[in-house]
Amino acid sequence: MVLDEPNSNLDTQGEQALAKAILHAKKQGITTVTITQRPALLQCVDKIMVLKDGSVAMFGERMDVLKAISGNGRQSSQSPQIEG
Repeated sequence: MVLDEPNSNLDTQGEQALAKAILHAKKQGITTVTITQRPALLQCVDKIMVLKDGSVAMFGERMDVLKAISGNGRQSSQSPQIEG
């Protein structure tokens, strides 16, 4: 399943519902490719690919890429918490 900017116009409650749906798909064995500029969904993914000027700048496990980007890998305070 490919999701292109699925959370671009969602409020916090909508992002939480979207994250739950993505996690449910993941549990069902459904591969999901999510294209986003907003960090809220990153807690739902296993791997991250960072594109810069149309080329792959970074690719790897979520925590490895986040650490490389931020210098410490802390999750964004803007990311909504997922319940359930």
